[in-house]
Amino acid sequence: MTTEHVVDTSVDPLMPMDSQKVEWEFEEKGVGGRMMIERNGDDVFVDGRKIDPYLSKSQQGGESIEGNELLKELKDKSKLSAHILDDLLAYPTLVPSSWEERLYFWGTIYRRRADGRLAVRCLLKREGVWTSCYGWLDLDYDRHCLSAVLVEEKGE
Repeated sequence: MTTEHVVDTSVDPLMPMDSQKVEWEFEEKGVGGRMMIERNGDDVFVDGRKIDPYLSKSQQGGESIEGNELLKELKDKSKLSAHILDDLLAYPTLVPSSWEERLYFWGTIYRRRADGRLAVRCLLKREGVWTSCYGWLDLDYDRHCLSAVLVEEKGE
């Protein structure tokens, strides 16, 4: 079964949730335009390119990597923005059940105005419901913290 939806990335993605209601701004927002998200079985595609839950070599074997270093490592990869995360939350039928770990969307980086601390949002499942949270870039990311990047064209 195929499910698809068009995402308008010209609007701002949502800000991170925070019980203290701090103010956020964008450090990096991602590109604007329209993108097609399509789910086919356990695969999800954005404009015909498959989302690959990427794990750095530094996150394997019980190791972890600091978020700022991981962001540098992802520099040459096609990182997905929080626009895609927001759409997956709005249309959870697009999310395959095989995505059991946290999936971070490094194409959008947030700055907390109060102290300048940087954060990235992620998709995760809590008590059977897809939701989002955020992680600080100055903390470590282990094997449970995958990165949403695009790989091959659909059908290749």
